Amino acid sequence: MTEATPSDVRSLIDPSLSDDDIQTYLDRAQEDNQRVNDVDAMDQTQIRRVEELLASIKILSLPTSERSASDKQVGNARKTYERGRIEQLRADLSKWDPSGQLGSSVVWDSDRNVTTGS
Repeated sequence: MTEATPSDVRSLIDPSLSDDDIQTYLDRAQEDNQRVNDVDAMDQTQIRRVEELLASIKILSLPTSERSASDKQVGNARKTYERGRIEQLRADLSKWDPSGQLGSSVVWDSDRNVTTGS
């Protein structure tokens, strides 16, 4: 079970996803954290912050059709998404991630798998 909750993620970003969908990203973040860090050496707050930040980055990295728009202009249907937040979230994650690997990149492959790290 993850330390972070969907409401933790919602405090960072405004996704148009259900709590169950957000939990899926938290579960993936937890797996990535356990893969690259010694979570036994991390305190509960540090684990929660890594999970919520990494899940938020993954959600904001979704294809545009699945992200929430932060600004919609009806006239020309222009949408501005919250992708500008990714760099800020990565910087925040680098402060909490002991390995320094999790926030360096997030890449989606064609099968919607996420690769994090350098």
